Amino acid sequence: MKIVHFISGIGSGGVEQMLVNYTSILNRDSEFSQIIVYQHCPDEICLNKLEQAGNKCVRIADKRTHPLKNLWQSYRLIREESPDIVHSHMSLLNFFPLSMATLNRVPVRISHSHISSSEGSNIFNACFKKLNIIFSTHLLACGTDAGKFLYGTKKFEVIRNAININNFIDLRKKGKVRRLELKLPEDSIVIGHVGRFVEQKNHKKLLNIFYDFYQKNNKNSFLLLVGDGKLRKKIENKAVRMGIRNRVIFTGNVRDVSKYYSVMDAFVLPSLYEGLPIVTIEAQCAGIPMVLSDMIDTDAKILRTTHLIGLNLESNEWANELNRVLEEKKVPVHDVFNKMIETGFSIDQEAKKLESFYKRIAEEL
Repeated sequence: MKIVHFISGIGSGGVEQMLVNYTSILNRDSEFSQIIVYQHCPDEICLNKLEQAGNKCVRIADKRTHPLKNLWQSYRLIREESPDIVHSHMSLLNFFPLSMATLNRVPVRISHSHISSSEGSNIFNACFKKLNIIFSTHLLACGTDAGKFLYGTKKFEVIRNAININNFIDLRKKGKVRRLELKLPEDSIVIGHVGRFVEQKNHKKLLNIFYDFYQKNNKNSFLLLVGDGKLRKKIENKAVRMGIRNRVIFTGNVRDVSKYYSVMDAFVLPSLYEGLPIVTIEAQCAGIPMVLSDMIDTDAKILRTTHLIGLNLESNEWANELNRVLEEKKVPVHDVFNKMIETGFSIDQEAKKLESFYKRIAEEL
């Protein structure tokens, strides 16, 4: 069974990591042959992970700057590869490759929603949503809110952004060593964040939240920012202007994010829009209390120590919420493990579900 996946770019994003997690398992079965088609931002670390998972990765023109060339190259690639399934992970813009798959008479065309809201024009969004449904044969989403956002009342199935639980469970005991490596005081409070430096992740607000938290009798606190991106320099400069640059740690892109989770006391994600970020699953699996924007899919709340609050609330209110989650009793490790299994975020379970889905829809033809 040949499957061609279309994504926007290869960076350190959740869609890319989700594909690494799933394809590394599915590709163990010789029945599957998978191709990842991307357009921009070839992050070498993530690109290597996708290739090591057994995928062929192909770059085509960027739809943002060369939309017609993107469509033509998508059409030609699909025609040459003649896949059984085209699976698009570009949310509102899934219709780009799916329309080309329709012209090539690909029998199974999957639209996959990875966002539960968008800042774009309501008129354009409505058009894009209709086009996605027109050109797809099956609808998937990373969570309930993400499915409702993209498909409305249409029937869809949820495929979780699942992870390898064993890679993240009970990382707390490694925190002392990791803090020494990062030169963080053992008794300091570390507020963490994992994400690309792009507008969507709202790093400006994150700095304001940390500043208010730091001022509220938390002078022994640090902000740990894991990731990289085009806005990183602006955020570094803002931290300097705010007088907290010595309290903010920028790691850049990292190969193994789990070692950074081990030093975090709390995790903050004030995103402007999201689906179900895989980092929220990883961080909860590591037992980290979280404060998340209410623009994130509500399925992201797995543990009682994860709080979703209004994106529009002032930074000092976010800081107060941070203090509250830090005061809560930690969830025992065995309860975390059981909850991850129960809610379907174990990659061993969900990979079997996706495999069954692919085989079932192929047999229906």
